[in-house]
Amino acid sequence: MTEPVAWQLRHPNVNDGEWYLVDQDRYQRATAIFERRCLYTSPPKREPEPVIDKSAAIRIATSLGWTPQRKPLTDEEIADLWSAQIFHIVDLKLAKDFVRDVEAALGIKGEA
Repeated sequence: MTEPVAWQLRHPNVNDGEWYLVDQDRYQRATAIFERRCLYTSPPKREPEPVIDKSAAIRIATSLGWTPQRKPLTDEEIADLWSAQIFHIVDLKLAKDFVRDVEAALGIKGEA
């Protein structure tokens, strides 16, 4: 843990509760009525959170009965995307052809 580089005290009833820089000795001698705050040059180190990679997540999900599904979008889903103006292509046939090409490139097969 890094050491503080400065210390502050605040009394809730004095000078509208402003914080004051003090030396370490004064900080340690302050009574309980004072609020205390240590200042650091960098935030305290935190323990890293565990990371689950995608393959581990899929293994866990499938062990719980979930099966991943990669199926093509329906024509209605494609039309909804375009009507929501997520993409700015006016020709819906061009949009459908584009989506089908992307699905084929990703290996997504089957009936929509």
